[in-house]
Amino acid sequence: MTVGRIPSVEGGIQPTLLTTKGDIIVATGDATLVRQGVGTNNQVLMADSTQADGVKWAAEATATLTTTGDTLYASGANTLARRAIGSTGQVLTVSGGLPTWATPAGGTISWTQVGTSSSTGASVTISSLGSYDQFMIIMNDLSSTNANAELYLRFNSDTGSNYFMTGVQVDGSGSNTFSSSARTYCSIALMGNNATNIAQSMVLVSGAKSTGQKFAQVIGGGNGTGYANLGVCRYAGSSAITSITYLFDSGTIDAGTVTVYGGNA
Repeated sequence: MTVGRIPSVEGGIQPTLLTTKGDIIVATGDATLVRQGVGTNNQVLMADSTQADGVKWAAEATATLTTTGDTLYASGANTLARRAIGSTGQVLTVSGGLPTWATPAGGTISWTQVGTSSSTGASVTISSLGSYDQFMIIMNDLSSTNANAELYLRFNSDTGSNYFMTGVQVDGSGSNTFSSSARTYCSIALMGNNATNIAQSMVLVSGAKSTGQKFAQVIGGGNGTGYANLGVCRYAGSSAITSITYLFDSGTIDAGTVTVYGGNA
């Protein structure tokens, strides 16, 4: 046997076929041997019929991940890729067919003041509110020239029978539930029995920019012997809300401010 040869039926494999530490010998066909050069650190040998040698060196899964929280995914067929960890509060979602980190929808609403009025008169309309998912309407110290006046709210100056109320009215003697058929307004508060009483209210409108049903959650009341209203007003108008009108059922508005905030979920 010749020194430096590996025995074989052909008489031996020349050691000069291997040139680098870690090299291996593979067959490219029947009785045909070639050198497969060593891969790089953390690679593993994988079968691959598309390669001339039938095998290849490729990064193992753990070598692709470099940072705590990384995610392994396929960027293509038989191709591993690393998706770096997202930031606090983000969720894994899909964009362009690949996983990605994103801030979830429906998070904290950022409110923007879109209208305000301290006008007086028979009614006041705040318009050009813009396109928002929700509106928050804050009504401060509104008063009527008449006693026992009821504070109303309308959307898009709509005076049709498109408002449906349900809720609870509370006064000093107790409470009672109420549910109404179609009205021409949302009821916000019932004033006390003199013209100096004032009303406070917050109204949260949901679905404001949709063409479907809108819902207004009402918390309002008048001082003195007035009622506190806790209820929901369903508005059946088909247009997105772009303006709000407030008024009393008797007398005129002689004081108070209304501020409107818009927000998107």
